[in-house]
Amino acid sequence: MASRAYVRVAHHISGFWKPEFTNEPLTTGSLGAGILIDPYLEVYCQSSRTLNVTITFDSSALEIPPVTLALRSHESLRECAVTVRLKLRPGVGYAVSAAATLGASVCCALVGRNPLLSVALNSSHHAEVVSMTGLGDVAAISLGHHLPIRLKSGSPTHARVDSLLLEPDVRVVTLPLRVYHTREMLSSKKSEFIAYGEEALRRFLRNPSLERFLEEAREFSIRTGLMKPAEALKLESLKADYSEILGYFVKKGLLVVFTRKSSAEDIASALEEEFKTKAHIHAPVWSGIIASHPLPSDLPHPE
Repeated sequence: MASRAYVRVAHHISGFWKPEFTNEPLTTGSLGAGILIDPYLEVYCQSSRTLNVTITFDSSALEIPPVTLALRSHESLRECAVTVRLKLRPGVGYAVSAAATLGASVCCALVGRNPLLSVALNSSHHAEVVSMTGLGDVAAISLGHHLPIRLKSGSPTHARVDSLLLEPDVRVVTLPLRVYHTREMLSSKKSEFIAYGEEALRRFLRNPSLERFLEEAREFSIRTGLMKPAEALKLESLKADYSEILGYFVKKGLLVVFTRKSSAEDIASALEEEFKTKAHIHAPVWSGIIASHPLPSDLPHPE
């Protein structure tokens, strides 16, 4: 195996979901649909006698417990020094924990002994479920394209994922409104997610389209209380002013607005003015995981 590797992982924003819990983490997960977006977080790793994990965001070090938990779970992942560089704020709805855990596991598998991809994927899902930081994101990122549809829950070797393919000019504008951790969200709204998530997925599958996805995601975020009434009023007013807004919803603490590429900057500016927080513009992506093996010459080595 190579001594160094580089992995990029996309972010995933669920629009609606139904949690499904079993006695086994690998068959626990969620049904639903979401969107894969850029930017990709970056993971650099190299073989090492001992496990060493460094995670940074805005030049500050932080911890994401599922990353270390996943790497410690299997001998083919432990002998690794890994650096994860986050591009988006954790704890608001970008599935940063899942992306970081998945990226670190795949990267360390690339430099590990006798690696299997399934070990990296399942270790990531297991760590996310046990830590209560995510249920369906690892499967969506690993198996989906553009707009993954989770039809069977569980780890990537148990789940079944289809994908709705999108036109190239679709853009996603996001605004982090508040921190809302998955454990807290699931403990307070589990019954609502199960009931409304099942309804949303059933209606969406009758006629899968971007329009239907956005309608169901908006309704889901309103019915579950993720979108506040005042936020819904502001968004309806903006939609009346900007016909290019295709739809919107709230995932955890993240406002998500779909539009076209030609209008994305104008709509991002309008949202920033209305909500007084910085907006980000994203493109949907085809691949959730991109690995380079060995490390490209124009990229820095792991720290």
